[in-house]
Amino acid sequence: MQYVREVIESGLTINMVGRFESAFAKAIGVKHCIGTPGCTPALATLAAAFDFEPGDEIIVSPITDYGSIQGLINENYIPVFADTAPGTVNISAETIEPRITNRTRAVLAVHKTGLMCDMDPICELAAKHNLIVYEDCCQAVFSDYKGRTAGTMGYAAGLCRRVFV
Repeated sequence: MQYVREVIESGLTINMVGRFESAFAKAIGVKHCIGTPGCTPALATLAAAFDFEPGDEIIVSPITDYGSIQGLINENYIPVFADTAPGTVNISAETIEPRITNRTRAVLAVHKTGLMCDMDPICELAAKHNLIVYEDCCQAVFSDYKGRTAGTMGYAAGLCRRVFV
């Protein structure tokens, strides 16, 4: 109610979105946060921001929803599905590596149901092949991986209505 009161008393001039972006960036431990209407447009914004060519490939989890790949398709990138690691719902460096081709430009690590991908080996593999790693953290907001928060390990991330870089 305090926030509603602030908005009304300001005559709708208060910058609640800016306040949220600053507070959430601080809470998650990143430099920038841009509010979006949802995770699907956050990931689409990231896909549009990359300087890739139509037909370039992005490796992504096969266990996801349309929101993870909609931006890729919109930019004419090709989603390439890596298998999940045995016994998990997440892709891994071992399942990503066989999918890398000369057209691969990035890996979209999708953290499912609060379970984080094993990011260190994924980031090491990506560095070896000069690939960008970014994260879909819609289902993993504030999840932890070796003391680091979801959305802070790749180049950028979409976290349930936010874009982080």
